[in-house]
Parts: sequence; C-alpha cells; structure tokens
Amino acid sequence: KTTSSISVSTSKTTSTVKSSTTDTGEMVSVAAGDFIMGTTAGVPNAGADEMPQHTVTLDAFKIDKYEVTNARYKVFMDAGGYSNQSYWTAEGWTWKTANSITEPLWWTSGSYNSGPSYPNHPVQGVSWYEASAFAKWSGKRLPTEAEWEKAARGTDGRTFPWGEGIDSGKANYGTSGSTQVGLYTLGVSPNG
Repeated sequence: KTTSSISVSTSKTTSTVKSSTTDTGEMVSVAAGDFIMGTTAGVPNAGADEMPQHTVTLDAFKIDKYEVTNARYKVFMDAGGYSNQSYWTAEGWTWKTANSITEPLWWTSGSYNSGPSYPNHPVQGVSWYEASAFAKWSGKRLPTEAEWEKAARGTDGRTFPWGEGIDSGKANYGTSGSTQVGLYTLGVSPNG
C-alpha cells in the first residue's frame, strides 16, 4: 500500500519534539477536544468505512503543517534511512528487505513529480513502512486516522478544510501531477 504523501505528528502539544537538525518540518498545534469524523450517506465517493459520521475526542497533538517534500525525504535517504534498521518497524524492515526497496516508487524515474528533480513537491510513492521510518528518523510519528482528519477538516464535519465544494484555487484538483507544497494558501485547514 502506498501513500501519496507523508504528514508526521507528535502526541501532545506540551511534549518536547525531538527533531533531527535536518528535519525542518514546521508543525501546527491541534487542540484537545471533540470533532465530527466521517461522512453521511449520499456524499459522492464516500466509502462505507467512512460512515456513519460520529463524534471523536482526541488529546492535543501537533502535526506537520505541510506534506514532507522530496528535499526533506532525500535528507532522510542520504542519512542512511534505507540502511539503518533502527528507523524501521520489524514488519517494515522485512518488507523492505524482501522486496529490495531502496527508495520510493518513481523516485529515480521522476514520474508524478517524484524525486530530487522536484525538491518542493510532496514525496510520492512511499509505503506506510517508509513513511513510518521517516517519521521515526525525524523524532516524530505518523498521525492516527482520526488525528489526520481533525487536523485537515477541523471540528465541525466539513468535507474540505475550507468548507464544502471542490475549489481548484484551494487544492490541487484537476491538474496532472503534484504541485509545490504550500502553493494553495487559500485552502489551509482551520488549524493553519
């Protein structure tokens, strides 16, 4: 399973974030409390696993403001990210080794604006295992599904960070490939 981008998180807003000197991921705080997670029947493209809409309570946490860029991911790779087993879960290391994984999918080809030729684009074609290893290397962790959804949507059950309706001026929608991280300033989440 590959993810299209990586966001990393820490457990509490009061915790000290151990951060590698090479990890420059700016973080935002998300307050403790309730939020509406999921969706309702009749929403286009909604999956059965997203229903019903329900209230979830979370502790405060921090999350990266932007997706991890190819440039940030390259620093992880250059620092031995694919050769240092201590960054990987046991299952991840087994998967990486069994499949001879040494870099993200498309990294060398540059497909989907991947790799070092697109330094300010989000890293593409990484598995959960690779994302988890990056997060551990950077002194952080991957957010839970609930944390990611609250950070992205806010607390009121909106479909998108800005509210309702697709808006190509607020998100990378209707384009081919990724765009530079931070490009859509009008589409930021209620958490920044």
